[in-house]
Amino acid sequence: MMEYVSFMDIFKVCIGPSSSHTLGPWLAAKHFMETLISKFDNNQDQANYPYQIDVKLLGSLAKTGVGHQTALGISLGLIQEDPGTIAAKSIQPKIAKLKESSAILFKNNQCLKFHPQMSIEFNFKEQTPVHPNTLVLMAKNKDGKIVHQQEYYSIGGGEVLLAEPVIEQSQPSTDITHSKTNSPTQLSGDQQNNITIDPKSRLNQLQSIRAGNQKKRSFPYPITHGSQLIQHTKQLKCSISEVVLINEKSWLSEHEITEEIAKIAWTMVECIQYGLFSKEITLPGGLGVRRRASNMAKQLLATEPESVKKAIEDLFATGAEVDPRTFLKAMRQLTLPEQKNTNRWLSAFALAVNEQNAAFGRVVTAPTNGAAGVIPAVFMYYLCFENKNAGELEIQKFFLCASEVASLFKKGATLSAAMGGCQAEIGVSSAMAAAALTELSGGTAAQSLAAAEIAMEHHLGLTCDPISGLVQVPCIERNAMGAAKAITASHLALMSDPSQLIVNIDDIIKTMWQTALDMKNSYKETSEAGLAKNVSVALSEC
Repeated sequence: MMEYVSFMDIFKVCIGPSSSHTLGPWLAAKHFMETLISKFDNNQDQANYPYQIDVKLLGSLAKTGVGHQTALGISLGLIQEDPGTIAAKSIQPKIAKLKESSAILFKNNQCLKFHPQMSIEFNFKEQTPVHPNTLVLMAKNKDGKIVHQQEYYSIGGGEVLLAEPVIEQSQPSTDITHSKTNSPTQLSGDQQNNITIDPKSRLNQLQSIRAGNQKKRSFPYPITHGSQLIQHTKQLKCSISEVVLINEKSWLSEHEITEEIAKIAWTMVECIQYGLFSKEITLPGGLGVRRRASNMAKQLLATEPESVKKAIEDLFATGAEVDPRTFLKAMRQLTLPEQKNTNRWLSAFALAVNEQNAAFGRVVTAPTNGAAGVIPAVFMYYLCFENKNAGELEIQKFFLCASEVASLFKKGATLSAAMGGCQAEIGVSSAMAAAALTELSGGTAAQSLAAAEIAMEHHLGLTCDPISGLVQVPCIERNAMGAAKAITASHLALMSDPSQLIVNIDDIIKTMWQTALDMKNSYKETSEAGLAKNVSVALSEC
């Protein structure tokens, strides 16, 4: 159920560049292949046996799928690669092999026909009344008859929902037919995403592809609204993170929670590390965007004492792998610089993560890939400048508090830029970071939610208009801005009495969702307006 959202639903280790357009389709394709294998496990009916796989991308997936590498994600999912563990360096060789063979190993050494380019249709015309990130996968026999088909919705942050099962096709076909849930309508592009249909009510009726693989959840303190969360903290006389921990312990062991949070935290630190000291100059995709985080790090290290500068630079002198814990220990030697340098490090941390994301590096959804740099930047800022002695307890509190704020927006609004614009990604990530930093700075639960509200309030209406559909411009810089706003929001909340503030967290979530509904579809990750329209760049084939 929607009220049982775990921190593991918010933070997922994966490969860039997009949680909704790369990771979601990847997981959908992986799920499709798993169900296909299961369905034909004992079925030897050769007349209806799968021969080839075709995919159809609709809505935002079609319009920005090239820049987001959606085809790459689908291809890796179909060959059963795990986005959380795959070696980034192995991706391109695997795709090259698939293009050469045009075949996917199915079962009993049999192969299905599939080509990463020829088997995927980017359909710009069909409507998507359930969710703008819609994809349909189907398996056909040799005669072109559909023997298995499933429609999926990638709703943001790597979360994927299943449409209702479709009736098997009985006639030869090369066209993909929508499921009953997504029956054709006569809505215009804007009406699909606006008030004609309440998309959340429809999505809430659908099942996640994770449902069959998850332990049953029944949190002792269900939370749907911020007001409920505050009531729980008052009743239990505890912080937000402590309420979340109690809920998580109802379905996970303490060891599992500790291990998962450690994986999330150290993956983020490692991502910053790789981004700050990358030797690459230009990001892939054809825009020619130059990396800046590494140059910023060099400039900032030049202001440090020679001993500190040398200790950090020596870690990367040989090119050997550096443990993220060792890297963090070295970074904590940074002196307390001028305020402007502290802010510059914050920006460098954020850019480092999202440059890695754009280059197919390993990141953590927070709550999405496009906004993956805000949480790590504020987290690293806290560890390096606010509390150099922070340890496992503080790390756990940070991520549990942040995840609950994200879950409130997930339940009451959306984490998908294709539904809500960039306010749903950078806005939410900034709110998450603001709340977590406030709790670790000694703020009350009410102050933490006030910080989240302040951060989102100043992202309302932010559009998603990526140039050429790439998660680069304006996405990378927006993470630095989101991190800066999170810290400012935290400072404001810590010096305020939440009871005297006019707007609360539930107000801002409701407003953010209404803004999402009112926003034109062209500003929701379609690359049809804004910067994407006014800055013309020819995109090379990736």
